[in-house]
Amino acid sequence: MGFMASADLSVINARAGSLLLPMSFVLGSRDPWVPEHRLRRILAGSYPRAKVVRWDGGHVLHEVEPLRAANLVLNTLRALNNRYVVPAAEPGAISPGG
Repeated sequence: MGFMASADLSVINARAGSLLLPMSFVLGSRDPWVPEHRLRRILAGSYPRAKVVRWDGGHVLHEVEPLRAANLVLNTLRALNNRYVVPAAEPGAISPGG
């Protein structure tokens, strides 16, 4: 929790425009800590190209529905894999994992 409490969100949001990869945000419809209407306004201003998904629930949706959250991440990565082609390594080049 210390990281989140000490994060300078104004700096993060100001730099958001330089992020080129697609982003997804999951909002909890009943989040008592971060009201949906406020977060939607911030996301629209700082992350206008982001996908925003609304789930029924509160603040820690990834803990309450870990499989649903994992599937969202996995499907996002699959979509990126289809969109961004990574060139093959040169012969003899070191690749991740070996």
